[in-house]
Amino acid sequence: MDKKLLDDINSENRVNEVIARDEEKRNTTEKAIPLAETEDLIRQLPKDHNGRNNWLSQFGISDEAEEIRHGRNESTS
Repeated sequence: MDKKLLDDINSENRVNEVIARDEEKRNTTEKAIPLAETEDLIRQLPKDHNGRNNWLSQFGISDEAEEIRHGRNESTS
């Protein structure tokens, strides 16, 4: 095989790898639980649970999460 043909094959293989990774990422994302639903599950943990409050402070979108982030929530005291 000549160099140009090998380069073309390698280039096509790289493109196919990128397409496969993109498809895998899309499939994983589609299966993910929406953030609001996840937060509802996390909020069911006891209010004094460190993991609960840590998750809410980092990823939460509710008013309670905002209060935890700003130290205005009784569950963190």
